[in-house]
Amino acid sequence: ISFYDSPMIAAFLAVGFFTASILTSARAARYLGGISANMVRLAMALPLLMMCAALAGHSPWASHRAGDAWFLWSGVLGMGVCDIFVLSAYARLGPRVTSLIVNSFAAPAAAVISWCLIGELPGFRQLSAIAAITMGVLLVLRPRRGDRFDGIGMVCALIGAASFSCASVMSKVGFEQAAAAGDPIHWLDSAVVRVAAGLVLSWIIFALVAPFARAWRDGPGRWREAFPWLLINACLGPCAGMVCYQWALTTTSAAEVHAIVAVIPVLVLVQTWMFGEKRPDVLSVFGTVVAGAGVAALAFMHV
Repeated sequence: ISFYDSPMIAAFLAVGFFTASILTSARAARYLGGISANMVRLAMALPLLMMCAALAGHSPWASHRAGDAWFLWSGVLGMGVCDIFVLSAYARLGPRVTSLIVNSFAAPAAAVISWCLIGELPGFRQLSAIAAITMGVLLVLRPRRGDRFDGIGMVCALIGAASFSCASVMSKVGFEQAAAAGDPIHWLDSAVVRVAAGLVLSWIIFALVAPFARAWRDGPGRWREAFPWLLINACLGPCAGMVCYQWALTTTSAAEVHAIVAVIPVLVLVQTWMFGEKRPDVLSVFGTVVAGAGVAALAFMHV
């Protein structure tokens, strides 16, 4: 089996890039709000992705390819609706509570949607590992005294999680339809299409709400402060992270990819523990071990 066909390597790389980008997302959302931050980071990411596709000799804009419509709608949901609502939840709830809601819901939802839409259901061992990862994430990110429980923020997080799950299954359908038609789509091309679709939706929403948005009211100072965080996030999240995420969907089920991605907030907290910012309690340590064991089990099943 080649490196590019290794079932789990893409998911692990996506986790690494998304983990590195999550804190920059929260910082940018605090400066600009979720709608403005998402629009700008996608606008930065799209030309970078197109340049990478051109250097690789791919043609993401080839017309009349089977599966393209699924990638467009996947981008609308995953890079537009999902990111706008998740970034808005970050601004209202903070990264930890938002991650708790999104990551405890996305993997089970992806399994159900995959089963209903394309008949893809992981086996009992895979489902057990997914359940272990979800339980570990819940233990680490469980509600604590002093957490902000903003009702609008919670609704935003749930909508983002549902959109995230639906978008991944739509990408799976797109890859399968393209392969069945004898014209497979490369995961780099699919990432370009997804980001472009998400950017169009973000521009439309931004144009509608800009007069009322925080960044518009607070003036150019907010944009200058947010720019470096947005640029870093564009390179790590919509570019490198999204390409690896699309790659993972070509080799692994949507539910398993979401289960692996669900450990991202755990890794973020582990980083804070390592630098002494916060001491973990017993349940957090136990949850980290359980989630790590689930990830290792999934990886072992695909060796």
